[in-house]
Amino acid sequence: MRKMLKLGGRIFLILVVILSVLLTVKLIRRTFFPRSTASATAARGPTLLGAKVSVPGFDWSQGEYTIVLALHKKCEFCRLSAPFYQRLVREMSGRADTRIIAALPHQVDEGRKYLDELGVQVSGVHQVDFKTMGIAYMPTILLVDRQGTVTGLWAGKIPEKKEDRALSLLRRDIP
Repeated sequence: MRKMLKLGGRIFLILVVILSVLLTVKLIRRTFFPRSTASATAARGPTLLGAKVSVPGFDWSQGEYTIVLALHKKCEFCRLSAPFYQRLVREMSGRADTRIIAALPHQVDEGRKYLDELGVQVSGVHQVDFKTMGIAYMPTILLVDRQGTVTGLWAGKIPEKKEDRALSLLRRDIP
């Protein structure tokens, strides 16, 4: 009987350890690898390149190019990308032919507040439905021409060591 109790105790301890490891892994994945906040399938992301997109209340033809920052306030990668967006705005804002806007699924006032918290100043904030736009990953940067066609697409957080390359590609794609 004593052996049975001892064996049962060991089995219980092993189960507790396994459960603890599984919960720890889940917590780490949620914290450091957040899922996309959009409900569109991942396969739709690349198909957006060359597609026409629309943002309610925004007229693409008012400028040669528009850079769209698609963000979500619950996206950790969006928050971590704030220094890059600040740099992007600084470097691209002097161009008369290019505008930078933010597209978020939140109310406009809520979106402005979020961008203020990030220290990212854009020329417009628009509430959008990411699924309707075909955006599957957060954050996403779109380069859109005056006809509303996506000519450049960067999905996900751009690694720090690739930020210079991303900015040079943006500059290259905007003649």
